[in-house]
Amino acid sequence: MSAVVLAVVSLLIFPFSVLSSAVIALVTLRRGHVEGLVVGGLAGLVSGLLSYLATATPVLALVFVLLLWLPVLVVALVLRITRSLPLMIYAALAVGLAVIGFYYLQVPDPGSVWQEALEPFSRQLVDSGFLDEAQRALFIEQWARRTTGLLAALFFFAAGAVGADSAMVAGDAV
Repeated sequence: MSAVVLAVVSLLIFPFSVLSSAVIALVTLRRGHVEGLVVGGLAGLVSGLLSYLATATPVLALVFVLLLWLPVLVVALVLRITRSLPLMIYAALAVGLAVIGFYYLQVPDPGSVWQEALEPFSRQLVDSGFLDEAQRALFIEQWARRTTGLLAALFFFAAGAVGADSAMVAGDAV
């Protein structure tokens, strides 16, 4: 029940997504993958319903399930089966690489996507005086190339950190 409540709250307040991921990891570590899937699925279903009611599309909840909870569930399952933190970290790395690979398969030119996304932010930096126009162009060019890897690293560290912290709480780490 707490995972469902945290899932709903995490849609509104992003830091709570770490807590909802930790709950899913703890359930998976202590009870197994079936109960972890049930808790994650129930939380995803409620989140999807609320996301659909709020935005007329369940995409936000789908992103949470696929990019936050599923990797944490996989990493926690690896830790439960192997009881090895190094193997758990390798699994988190494999998930991060899979996310990058899938993104590159879906988006032919990720740099241009990130350039469009960074455009409003860089405009605000110019308006506030932090950057001039020449620096702005360089900022967009450099960050557009790095953003996909940066996000994958963020997911890798989040999945690994939640899995390791949950293991320590559950007492399953070797």
